[in-house]
Amino acid sequence: MALVLFIVGLSLIIMIIFAIIYDREEMLIESSDIILTSIALVFGLMTTITGFLGLCLTFFWKISFSKDHIIIDHPFRKRRTYNLKDISYTFTKHGYHLHINQNQKIYVNEGLVDHTCLVHVLKLRS
Repeated sequence: MALVLFIVGLSLIIMIIFAIIYDREEMLIESSDIILTSIALVFGLMTTITGFLGLCLTFFWKISFSKDHIIIDHPFRKRRTYNLKDISYTFTKHGYHLHINQNQKIYVNEGLVDHTCLVHVLKLRS
């Protein structure tokens, strides 16, 4: 779904830009044309950004759990590995707060991670 949104938004933006560049002499500049073109560009931009964020959530922002460490992958930063002994956690209504070295807090939504794996790893730690 995210890939479809990204492709549709990007193709809409590209088509409108090509139409503006190549049909500039033949276009009648009316207020309705400017408004509709602006709305289409904004819709294409919002669709592209939504698709890109969905792709990032799917492929780049990951938290992996194993028996002795947690690996956090960020799209624009390097991979970080934390030992389970440095992590404490608290349960919330819809997820967990992971406290790393008592300084950094990460919220993990239970819908975005395998719930049984996370609970199993956190219980192994305690």
